[in-house]
Amino acid sequence: MDSQVGVFGVAWYMREDYDRSRAMLIDGDTLPRSYQEWKEQVERLRERLVSQGILVVQAYIDPDVFPDWCISNGCRPDAQGRDIFAASLAWRVMMEQGRCFD
Repeated sequence: MDSQVGVFGVAWYMREDYDRSRAMLIDGDTLPRSYQEWKEQVERLRERLVSQGILVVQAYIDPDVFPDWCISNGCRPDAQGRDIFAASLAWRVMMEQGRCFD
C-alpha cells in the first residue's frame, strides 16, 4: 500500500528559463533573484513536504506557454496563477495514478 497521504503541486522553473520567467511574471520581482537561490528554497520546501508523506508534483512554468495558459484559465501570470497551474497539474497526476487521498 502506498504511504503517500497527499499531493502538492509546486511551480518549477528550468535554469535556462528562470530569468525570462521572472521577467514575464507580474510579480517576478518577488522571486529570488537567482535560479540558485530559488532552487535552494524550493528544494527545502520539497524535502519538508516529502518528509510529511506528500507527493510533490513539479509544475514547470514555460515562459512561452504560461501566459496563454493563464488567459485560457482566467488567471494572471502571478503567484495565484502559478498556484492554480501547479494545483491543476497535481490533481491531474493524482487522478491519472488513481490515487484517492482523504
